[in-house]
Parts: sequence; C-alpha cells; structure tokens
Amino acid sequence: MTSHRPYARYLALAGGLAFAACLATLLFNAAVDPYGMLGTPRVTGFNARKIYADRELQAYKVKGLQQIRPRTVILGNSRAEVGLDPSSPAWPQQLRPVFNAAVPGTGLRTAARMLYTAHSAGNLDAVVLAVDFPDFLARQEAPMEPLVEMDVDARVVVTPREQLVALATLDTLVASVSTVLQQSNRFAPEITSLGFNPMRDYELAARREGYARLFRQKNIDYARRYANGPKSLAADARGFSPEFEQLRVILRFAREHALSVKLLVYPYHMDLLEILRLSSLETAYGSWKGQLAQVVAEERAAGTKVELWDFSGPSEPIRERVPGNSDRGTGMRWFWESGHFKSQLGESLIAEITGGTEVLGRRLGPENVDRQLRDLAQMVDDFEREDPGRAAMLAELVGKSASAATGR
Repeated sequence: MTSHRPYARYLALAGGLAFAACLATLLFNAAVDPYGMLGTPRVTGFNARKIYADRELQAYKVKGLQQIRPRTVILGNSRAEVGLDPSSPAWPQQLRPVFNAAVPGTGLRTAARMLYTAHSAGNLDAVVLAVDFPDFLARQEAPMEPLVEMDVDARVVVTPREQLVALATLDTLVASVSTVLQQSNRFAPEITSLGFNPMRDYELAARREGYARLFRQKNIDYARRYANGPKSLAADARGFSPEFEQLRVILRFAREHALSVKLLVYPYHMDLLEILRLSSLETAYGSWKGQLAQVVAEERAAGTKVELWDFSGPSEPIRERVPGNSDRGTGMRWFWESGHFKSQLGESLIAEITGGTEVLGRRLGPENVDRQLRDLAQMVDDFEREDPGRAAMLAELVGKSASAATGR
C-alpha cells in the first residue's frame, strides 16, 4: 500500500509557504500603505511620500480628514487640488490646520460629500469652495444625477473590507515596492499628507517638453470639449440648474452649522478664456457669474457667512505669456497650462480671501458683476488685438474641433 504522507507533507509545506507569502505581502503593503488608506505612520525615506495615492484618492483624502481634523477645508476639482496649498504660510494661524479635499474630475456633489465628511471629523470652522464654470453647463433634458442632501448618507466612508481588498492585490504589492524605491525621486507624483498635489511630474514634463507643448495639449482638449459641448446652464425648459441647487444645499448646510465660506471663481489663463469665447460660451459665462452673485446675495441675506471671490477677471497672471514652441528653457510663474494655475498664484489667492485685500481678485456681488464682466471682455479684446498670432492659433483649434464634430 502506497503511503500518501510525503504528498501530505509537501502540500502542507506548500500551503504554509503560500500563507506566509500572503501574510508577508499584506504586512508589507500595510507598512508601506501606498494608497494612504490605512493611515500607517509615515517614515521618511520609506513611505512618507505617497506616490500612488491617486489610485484611491477619495479614500486617501477621507483618511486625511479623519486624521487631520482640519479647521479649514478646501473643496473643488483638480484646479483647486494643484493650486491651493494647505501648507502655505499665507493661511492665518486661526484657520489652521487646512486640508485640501478637492477631488479631480468631480463637481459639487462630491464637494458636498467631502464637506459633510470634513464636518463629521469635528473641528471644522471654514470652507474654501472653488466652483468651475464648465461643471454648471447642462444638456437639455439629459438624465440628472440626484442632489446630495447634507445628512448622514452624504458622509464618505471607507470600510475595513475596502481597505483589506486594496491591500491584498499584486498591484498593491508593486505599488508598495515602487513607493519605497521612489522616495528620493523629486519628480515622482505624490499627494501630500494635507491632500495637496504639488505637480512634481508636471515640473519634469515642462522641463523636457516645454510649456508650449503642455498648453497645446490642454488647449486641444478644451477646444474639443467646449466647442461641441452644452451651451446652457439650464437642464430643462423650466430653467432648472442642478448645480446651482446643489450649491444652495451646501450653503444652507454651512449656515446651519455656522461655517464661514469663501466661494472662489478660478483664475483661467487667457488661452482658456479665448477658447470659451470662440466656443460661443461667453454669454453663458457671464450669466453664470451673475447667478452666482445672486445666490450668494440671497444666502448672505439669510445669514450665511459667505463671500464670492472672482479671480477670473483682468490680472497680470492671467495674461502670462506662453513660451514659443521651440523654447524649452523658459519657465512660467503662474500656470502649468491654460486650465491649472500654480501654487505660487494660489498663495496670492489665499492671502486675498483671508486678508480681505483685492489685488488679483474681486469680491463679486449683483452690484458689480456687470462691471467685472465688461472688464473681462475688454481684456479678451485686448488679447486678440495684441497677440493676433496666438488668437488665430486658438481659433484654428476650435474651428477644427467643431468641424470634426459635424463631419465637415
């Protein structure tokens, strides 16, 4: 009779080794915490820089909100994530700690969820909410995503099961190893412990490719998106705007919980402002600012501590000149490309909204919105007259995008 004991011992050994390997992988992934979902202590040179946090970005920022318990939270999309540094010295001490909970590619519904989550952490006093004009554009009669009501269901929760699943994959092991190996790589992408994206990978791309190429790539994307996209703020024949309604929900929540709100209109580079004009969006853009000013005025009358700051009006940074196509050595001070401003410009924004001084931006209300729009239109007119070559190039991009969409 043949003995099966050697096979049994072999299977037991193999099973033991497999278990040990899985356990070691889990422990290593947990120690490195490449996505920042666990809140494992950061060790300089080992796991302090989170190179892959963007893979589980919302979970990463939720964990950050729970750990930091900020007094001020920044909300918005990628423009806020890369432009408003929560560690900036421009933040007054009474507003710190500050956490950047902006999530790229999202609108006011995600902002509402992150706001509720930040408030649930128990230390929140102030909100910086950056709003983006394209988020408010709506296709007529298109299906509408339900509004996020500011109740317990709005809180973003990362479950232990989600954390375990994220740790137990080969992809996570690769990310863990890469995280450790790239700690000293100054150009590796990362999200800081306060939720800010310093755009280190863009810094390298700008050095290698030049700013002209970064601008052109983004401008092509914007031309396609806006030349062929919706032109109205209303989602139906009644004029209903889900984004404005969601904004009202957020501001009511702020009033009920005595939170102060700084509502920001992003600074757009002149290239993007010209693309909006060429895409027949100038009227909608003006209407959007007017409605923002009206909503804020109504909320202030109801007792909400809110101010509307417009940084898309005439200013020197917005007119920053883009280096020529063959120029890879000249840097840019204020913008990465036409849609994303640098933290150097963000510092000025922070100083103005917290100090109350109007230099680059203006407090916007129903009484001065028309003047601000006239000044903006004049700035775009001046750009077309003073730099006709670049204006023609942008017109060509928009024209090609519109023609491609119609098949002409």
